[in-house]
Amino acid sequence: GRPDSGIVRRLLLAQMIEYFSFSPFNQRLNPQNVMNVVKIWEKVIDVQQHFNDIELRIRNFAITTFTFIIGGIGYLEKEKLVLQFNNIIIPYSTILALLGIIIVSAFLYMDKYWYHRLLQGAVNQGRKIEQKWYRYIPEMSLSESIKNSSPHRFLWHWKIHSEQKFRIFYGLLLAVLF
Repeated sequence: GRPDSGIVRRLLLAQMIEYFSFSPFNQRLNPQNVMNVVKIWEKVIDVQQHFNDIELRIRNFAITTFTFIIGGIGYLEKEKLVLQFNNIIIPYSTILALLGIIIVSAFLYMDKYWYHRLLQGAVNQGRKIEQKWYRYIPEMSLSESIKNSSPHRFLWHWKIHSEQKFRIFYGLLLAVLF
């Protein structure tokens, strides 16, 4: 008898498939795709640097403002300037310290809840690109390396991440003002 035409077609198809190499279209490794991915990755790294620079500037302004406030508190204490309501005496240095707490808290908010979140978004995007393309371009691992290198050990025990670094930096400034 005559072989089933469906079986013959499957056998021919199986033989033909041996001559082809299939891969998802979006992962084809051609020079143009690689160049585009590298350009996009470089832009993401630029954005990371931009937000990191903004955060460092915010901290610089916070330290400068903090120093100015401490100097003002010292001057007000030296001059013994007070605000008096009936029998209530409030040193101006106390008022300035409270204003300082509000100002440093505003820097903390802007740094942590505004620009740091944008930096984290840029780092996460960089890590996604790196994870997808690392097998083709092993040198593309900056975001992942920074993420892994950022935490440090404190007193050989506690691992300090960026969230704790915020608390330490701004906590020290606020503790002095309190």
